[in-house]
Amino acid sequence: MNDTELAIIRNVAFGTRDVSRAILSFTVHTQYGVSLQCLSADEAIELIERHQVTEVHDLEGKPCLVRRPNSGTIKFVDLFEYRR
Repeated sequence: MNDTELAIIRNVAFGTRDVSRAILSFTVHTQYGVSLQCLSADEAIELIERHQVTEVHDLEGKPCLVRRPNSGTIKFVDLFEYRR
């Protein structure tokens, strides 16, 4: 069974939040619910460079892929890119 789903990114922020280190945080909205996602600074840089994101707030409203394995925990996979 494929556990990958389409979601929408909302509430994008880059900062320390409550973890005392730089992270990229956002919520992903799926048909089954909403989940806060936190990427380390290194993971954020990799994502930004791979997808040529000019400004982190440009991620707002972007489609992405998430996984929801048997545990039910929603986990960000990557941005969704439609290719013809």
